[in-house]
Amino acid sequence: EELFTGPGQELEGSLLIKEIGKDNSLVFNEKMTEKMLSPCSTFKIFNSLAALESGVAKDENASRKWKGIKYSIKAWNRDHTLQSAVTNSVVWYFKEVAAEVGEKRMKQYLKNCRYGNEDISSGLTNFWLNKSLKINSRQQVAFISALVKDELPFSKRNTAIVRGMIRAQQTNKGTLYGKTGTDIKDGKLVLGWYVGYLVRPGAVYAFATNLEGKENASGAQAKKITESVLSQMDLL
Repeated sequence: EELFTGPGQELEGSLLIKEIGKDNSLVFNEKMTEKMLSPCSTFKIFNSLAALESGVAKDENASRKWKGIKYSIKAWNRDHTLQSAVTNSVVWYFKEVAAEVGEKRMKQYLKNCRYGNEDISSGLTNFWLNKSLKINSRQQVAFISALVKDELPFSKRNTAIVRGMIRAQQTNKGTLYGKTGTDIKDGKLVLGWYVGYLVRPGAVYAFATNLEGKENASGAQAKKITESVLSQMDLL
């Protein structure tokens, strides 16, 4: 609990870690694991799968030209590949991708995966950015588990590419894969996610951590908490 309420922080959050294929799971704040929230940039995992499956992106090296619009995040102000757009969480890249995947295909992919509430009614280029699409931690973990087990309705080639793109770090205990997501309101960080999985010899763990608050609720913070818990469990 102290991980969520550090000095000067009033954050509500939840953590769910599940061993894939087993009944073991670790839950903090069970009630919040059911709360439907915007996926924010964790949706880039799904958006990448949709891009590959529809042929909008050929592979992780599919590049797009920066149109010269200056963003406050410096890393966005250049050309990007699918891989670098995931790594740097480049919103403009994925808005273009979603527009090209199109409403019909996007709706079908979401339905096939039963991803959250499957609602893209707020608009094709923003529905995952604190708009109509919502998902909870349990659904995030189910989606990640299906990604790991190759049970999503996408080609095995495409799921393998996306798994490779979210590889975060390797330690002598295991390999961590994950994606952060953050919602910013009036310049304050109000929602943070970290979702992904940890591969160890003989076991794979899927996880979803989220945070809400008036400020300091970021994907980076959710990631820090997740890594800290995994380390305390002697898994990372």
